[in-house]
Amino acid sequence: FAVWSSILLWIAFECQRLRTSPLGEAYLTTGPSLGMEGFEFLQLLPLLGRIAPLANVGVPAAVEAAATLGVFSATRGLPGLAVREVAAAANTTFDGARCLLELLASLGLLTRTSEGRFFHDWSQEAMNLMELNSRFLVNVEMPLVVHLKETLQTGEPAGLHRAFGSQYESLYHARTEVPSLAAWTAFMNSANRMIVGAMIHKFGAIFSNITLLLDFCGNEGRNAIHLARSFPNLHITIHDLPDVIANSERGTAVQVKRAGLDQQINMFPYDLSLAPVLVVASSSSSSSSSSSSSSSLPSIPWPRTDYQAVQLVHCVSEWPVEEFKPRLKQLIEALRPGGYIFIAGEFSSSSTSTAATTTSLASSDRERKLAVQHAPRLGKIWMSWPYFAAGTQKGSTIYSIVTIMEFLEGAGYVEVDAVPLFDSLTTIVG
Repeated sequence: FAVWSSILLWIAFECQRLRTSPLGEAYLTTGPSLGMEGFEFLQLLPLLGRIAPLANVGVPAAVEAAATLGVFSATRGLPGLAVREVAAAANTTFDGARCLLELLASLGLLTRTSEGRFFHDWSQEAMNLMELNSRFLVNVEMPLVVHLKETLQTGEPAGLHRAFGSQYESLYHARTEVPSLAAWTAFMNSANRMIVGAMIHKFGAIFSNITLLLDFCGNEGRNAIHLARSFPNLHITIHDLPDVIANSERGTAVQVKRAGLDQQINMFPYDLSLAPVLVVASSSSSSSSSSSSSSSLPSIPWPRTDYQAVQLVHCVSEWPVEEFKPRLKQLIEALRPGGYIFIAGEFSSSSTSTAATTTSLASSDRERKLAVQHAPRLGKIWMSWPYFAAGTQKGSTIYSIVTIMEFLEGAGYVEVDAVPLFDSLTTIVG
């Protein structure tokens, strides 16, 4: 009886505390005023925070504007600047500067002194990261995902076509011609730099014992440059679009030469769209009504076929299934027997998509085990799906770890495993 009395008293106390708290007021008043139960409204509040009007879209736009106008440069260090001084330095109105500074202070990017001056003591590296993230959101992600509904209805990358032009097959073709997509390159270079650092930590022993590596879809070469500096005996070939490699301002060749590594890193410019997917239909039984189809790709003219490893960083989510599977077989042709493949990126922990290759018990068992190991850190990766679907190229999707592992095994790779890197990133190794 004493135990139950204590429990009932505690419940009564908690109910009274809830009634007099802000959440309790929302429970008792706001929810019912919107035509829903108070408890349902409390459950909804965290979700509403993700899509809050007048907040989530405006914040990156404000940070991007501040970076572009030089506000962060002007307010570095004490004693800071007054609103009028910032307005003069950034060429804005007084009220525009006042509101922008207060917003940045509310975010914690600036500090407001008791005298009404604003300053920050962030390192240049920290500010660079904040700026490139906001520029990517404003100049790349927002213009793309606003057309998601059309993508869902048509299966086409409507964001890419509406924002940057229907002449582009993929975002990667557009980035060499559209000036605002320099924000995409800067963001990917930053993300990949973190990934390659984690990969060196996880797989340093492998990299130390090989001399030939293919960086497939290597962008401007930041990953290769970092690896080359860390492993002087490692010779790297960077593959990407010819226009990406040859761009005179920010191309791969220019970046490698500036790094002084052109003797250790060489280029393989090749447009994968020049080798279209071939769908081969064949009869699967004696019945003429039963048939199957498979996808294949012509061989790529690799500069050599004895690489000891190939890495694919943040690129496979842009490949449709019919391209992804035969692409892995193409890559085998570039590897010597016993060579490694590293596929790094953000993948889901379940294969609920049509990309799953099998529903066998063995596959299901593997999926369950991987879900236990990886699911807690992978839930948020679905937040990136609108960007891939609407903006990169037709057929882009979120692949599961299990699906990619099965693709690798189906292509002939062995000893396939999934290795966590950090946050929601995973490297799948074969």
